[in-house]
Amino acid sequence: MTQSKQLTHVTAEGETSIVRFQAERINDFALARKLGEELMAAIKRPECRQIILDFDGLDYVVSEVFSVLLRLAHEAEQRGCRVKACNLSRFFREIYETMRFQHVVPTYETLEEALKA
Repeated sequence: MTQSKQLTHVTAEGETSIVRFQAERINDFALARKLGEELMAAIKRPECRQIILDFDGLDYVVSEVFSVLLRLAHEAEQRGCRVKACNLSRFFREIYETMRFQHVVPTYETLEEALKA
């Protein structure tokens, strides 16, 4: 049985988990579900108090990804963990802002800005 490739790579730095996307496109619902599983695993680390989603290199997502992010933000809040996003492409940022998603998961231009905020 072949194991499917991870969509993300998580780096733990103290109370912060940095999630970097390894896929350029999340273009179907099965991938969105897999992404949800990976993100939920990232916030289950007991010492995690913030998770930063680094969208650098992610060019396309299906709408289901926003449902995944909403569930992540809700679960994180229940655990006392903050969720932030950074490095959104111009196109992705426009969709994000049109949906007013920055009120759910704040965005930052760079990873460094997200870490300092």
